[in-house]
Amino acid sequence: MTIENLEEYQDPIQYDKEHVAYDEDISYLTKWADKATGPIVDLACGTGRATIPLAKFGHNILGVDLHRGMLRRAREKAVAEKLDIDFIEQDCTKLELGLKSDFIFMVGNSFQHFLTNEAQNKMLNSIQ
Repeated sequence: MTIENLEEYQDPIQYDKEHVAYDEDISYLTKWADKATGPIVDLACGTGRATIPLAKFGHNILGVDLHRGMLRRAREKAVAEKLDIDFIEQDCTKLELGLKSDFIFMVGNSFQHFLTNEAQNKMLNSIQ
């Protein structure tokens, strides 16, 4: 992900306000999460819009994002909900999570931040 492509995320609270109403993907994600046998990984998790609801449903999930401010907001929200979620600051093109997962997902417009085929390939290879 390129640093110049992160302007939208400078205000995590405003980001939440703009995206709080969107939850149409949660039921879809839950169907797949219910089939997962190990930890679930939400890549480019932002403020935890999808991570937190899945944790509320009892799933073992962790969120990964490059943006420290977004992760700070995600942690605050998880604490407020009394949820134990690991939020890890990492570049999705260089993942070092120390675990295997049979369910890794990326929601919203996150994929669009990988602007070139090279960046997309790095991210997909990193997941593999």
